[in-house]
Amino acid sequence: MLGIKQAEISPLLLEVSFEGCLLNMIQFEQLPLRKTSFNNCQIQEAIFLNCNLQESIFDDCDLRDTLFQNCDLRKADFRWAQHYIIHPMENNIKGAKFRSEGLHGLLQHLDIQIEH
Repeated sequence: MLGIKQAEISPLLLEVSFEGCLLNMIQFEQLPLRKTSFNNCQIQEAIFLNCNLQESIFDDCDLRDTLFQNCDLRKADFRWAQHYIIHPMENNIKGAKFRSEGLHGLLQHLDIQIEH
């Protein structure tokens, strides 16, 4: 899927999972995506706006230039995702899982330098 804007999808009873998908330039807005599995996906230049992504898993996903804004990311798993940038003050990340190698994606908005 490329360049799709979710518009008239009824969020009632929505349950999806994605495996090996190209989800570039897609806009997910106000969708209940709780416990959604994104496995081996390219999700570049996408927008997650006001989505419930609690307990979702981003396993081996490339999230380059993807925006998470006002999302519920509690207990979401980003340990094996790459290139994510998530603003902790604009999203609820309580209990979310990250690897130390990806911490720069949480701190990038602070305009600080992090060295290994």
